[in-house]
Amino acid sequence: MESKPSDLLMWIGVEHYPEPEDFAAECMRQGLSKRIALNNIPEGITPGQSRLFVIHPRAGLVLESDYTLDELSKALAGCGSALVAVWLDDWPRNPSWVCRQVWKYAAETHDPALLAARALLTEFEAKLVPAIFGYVYLTGTQYVCKEGEEDVPKQLRGKGVEAVRVIYDEEESDDTSTST
Repeated sequence: MESKPSDLLMWIGVEHYPEPEDFAAECMRQGLSKRIALNNIPEGITPGQSRLFVIHPRAGLVLESDYTLDELSKALAGCGSALVAVWLDDWPRNPSWVCRQVWKYAAETHDPALLAARALLTEFEAKLVPAIFGYVYLTGTQYVCKEGEEDVPKQLRGKGVEAVRVIYDEEESDDTSTST
């Protein structure tokens, strides 16, 4: 019987990425890369089939009351805020994002309609919780060679790991390095 490819789960911390969208935006700019210790490379990773799921502590939304998400959406639509009305276009796809926008912008304003929307989140006992908010298919595994190394370490040979070397321009810093 053929085994299924392994998938991975990666926790995205709020220290570096306060919101899930911060991580997603960086991935769009730079791509996604995950450093894994040499002695901890998972078995069964199949490029093009294995997935890396990303989870963030503020990606999910729960209501700790007896209300439903549909009832919250309708209540927010009636709060009279033009901003909330625009944000609600994304409700079916991402209700936690809508609530994060309300909390963020209500903290920066005296707009009664936006403050009413924030009060609804309190009334409905809306809470952000960890949740998977996306995934990518893994395209390969690379080992960054240290100075003086020509190939991947022996324990990685035959596992489909590609050796890459980081090349620094004399004027570049770590932030702008490239790999080849």
